[in-house]
Amino acid sequence: MAVRVASDLFYYALNICQKLGMPHLVGLVLECLERTKSQPDAPADPDGLTQREVEVFRFNALGRSDRDIARVGSPRQQWN
Repeated sequence: MAVRVASDLFYYALNICQKLGMPHLVGLVLECLERTKSQPDAPADPDGLTQREVEVFRFNALGRSDRDIARVGSPRQQWN
């Protein structure tokens, strides 16, 4: 649960940094997200999605590029 809360807060921070045009802080937040993914995975979400799949959808919703998403970890599928 704590990892999930931390991850949600990092996504919130990422969104703010992007809106304020702070690319250096975006990089730092992405590094923090990388560290949180090394924590034990939470059970699948109620809709049957894994935590990683939810992360990918969140990044897409934030307008992140496939390259940025890959920096935080590789999704199950290859992105073209």
